[in-house]
Amino acid sequence: MPTGISRLLVQGSSNDDLLVAHPEPSRLVGGEGNDVLIDGPGSDSLLGGGGNNRLFGGLGDDYYTYDVYSGSRDVILDFDPTPGNIDTLIVGESLEEFGPFERYQDDLLIGLHGEAGVITVRDFFLDAAFRIERFRFGATHVTDKDILRNFHLDPDAPTGRTADDPPSYTGERIRLTGKEWADRLVAGDQATYLLGRGGNDLLVGSRYSDVLNGGTVKPMFFGDNHWNLLYGGPGDDYYQVDYSWEFSDHTLYDYDTTPGNADTLHIRGPLEPQYVRFRGSEGGSLYIELDSEQRIVITNYFLDKAFVIEKIRFDDGSVLDEAAIRQRVGLPAPTPPQATLSTPLPYWAGEMPEPAADGVLSLLFSVGAALGHSGG
Repeated sequence: MPTGISRLLVQGSSNDDLLVAHPEPSRLVGGEGNDVLIDGPGSDSLLGGGGNNRLFGGLGDDYYTYDVYSGSRDVILDFDPTPGNIDTLIVGESLEEFGPFERYQDDLLIGLHGEAGVITVRDFFLDAAFRIERFRFGATHVTDKDILRNFHLDPDAPTGRTADDPPSYTGERIRLTGKEWADRLVAGDQATYLLGRGGNDLLVGSRYSDVLNGGTVKPMFFGDNHWNLLYGGPGDDYYQVDYSWEFSDHTLYDYDTTPGNADTLHIRGPLEPQYVRFRGSEGGSLYIELDSEQRIVITNYFLDKAFVIEKIRFDDGSVLDEAAIRQRVGLPAPTPPQATLSTPLPYWAGEMPEPAADGVLSLLFSVGAALGHSGG
């Protein structure tokens, strides 16, 4: 990445702020409150500041900075299926000060001075699309591959098929079809039709316009484990949910900051929107309940337009947009995010020279923290 990128400043206050990047590369700086930072489609810089912060990244080579003197706790979720992208977490403190490094479910937890989970990288272990590729602890650079190896995971292991064999297409999209059990279906770098069929499936789309259909699910009787997880992201994605009296619950995560993108949820079958219940609250997720007891969750729908699926379609021809959904839930029109500064502020990414490869891993593993702990 060039070292001289000029970024537009989005400055937070001492309150709890929602800071949203411009379409152009932006620098988001949180204040002392519990802030939410949402990047744009370019290469952005995000600094949470004090408080308990949530930082969302997507397209572009993004930079996350943690201030060790702020006393904050940051949760980072970076979803970018673009091959070769490089996101960076910058911490101005030597690696020896950090630990424990832990795994909890699919999250990477980074501690500081023995305090666990000061920084959380959500879904780091779920798929490469959620990883931060480069970590800077002072002058020491560590890669995502270093961290995976430390948890006894092979970063170069095959990720599985990205298309049916022999190849088949639905329109211009290549098909990737699951079985009648739990599948992990991850699109390659092309527009894909992902069909989960039976089981509790994980579907991860590409940076293009995909179709995602999780199919039905199977209750595992291990708590509330009967969900398909569908991650769309960039592109005008099309989610399909088939009306069914079988188990069929779906969680949709669509994070796309591209201006003008239009995603669709199509609820297919003999169902009219007046028989559908919509629930949610400002800043939270949208919960959809069908009369067949199916449930659909659109994560963070009411937090920002980056998470909105713009149209919900039914087979009777009805289409509900965001305004109609908010009316059904009883919420007003969305308010603009925190005011931003429109004057460009030169901000240099400050690329530091790469350290010699020798000694990086030995330094990483010599930390007196529980770096090898992989519970969860």
